[in-house]
Amino acid sequence: MSLPQPVLLEEAISAPSRQPRPVTRHRKNPRLAAHHALGWEMAFRLGINLGLSLVALGALVRLVPYYQTQRRALVEIESAVTLATVNAEMLQTEFGLYFDPVEASRLLQAQSGVESGQAISVVLVSPQGVPPSAEP
Repeated sequence: MSLPQPVLLEEAISAPSRQPRPVTRHRKNPRLAAHHALGWEMAFRLGINLGLSLVALGALVRLVPYYQTQRRALVEIESAVTLATVNAEMLQTEFGLYFDPVEASRLLQAQSGVESGQAISVVLVSPQGVPPSAEP
């Protein structure tokens, strides 16, 4: 078995080391290092923006069915309001007919065919044997 030989300090300083030093790209060109850092920064920003875009898209996908349900309910309510408005207008016109004394008597007369006791009915009858066109 052989013992290791002592190495002098001068030889250790002047002799190249047997293990190569790791070469980094940044030591040789500082502009390259700046561009490399800028590339990482842009990739990070794009990743964050992509993540936020996906979250926003997910929220929109969840809101679309809710929007459609609310839209259907709005259409139903609008049709009910239109129907109620038409019904209210008809009731207002009928209200005027039933609570106006003159109109109420005319309406009663028109619906029942009965005339009031004060009215006298006049019926014109042609005399017998005389044609209606021969009258003076």
